[in-house]
Amino acid sequence: MVGGLKKTFRSIDVWRRVSASSVYRYRCFKNIETCEYCVQSRDVYSNPIQKGHMEMLERNFVDLMVEEDPDVRSGSFGSLEAAIEAFDSHLSASHR
Repeated sequence: MVGGLKKTFRSIDVWRRVSASSVYRYRCFKNIETCEYCVQSRDVYSNPIQKGHMEMLERNFVDLMVEEDPDVRSGSFGSLEAAIEAFDSHLSASHR
């Protein structure tokens, strides 16, 4: 479809504990038509959670989805695990 029109996605949240006081929430999607997965973003939560932090992350989640199809942003993969691994690898490479 031109410009991603009429693509349909199901959102999936995947949580990973990274320390005793921090977790990641991967904001993933499954493309309903292709059955492929992608990761749009990764939210970081640490205790104590600051006031307004969750609202800001939720707004960012929707803003990113409106701005660009998530599979265009990060690629599509045959499994959720592969999508998360690719996303983490991309983040690690960009922070070197």
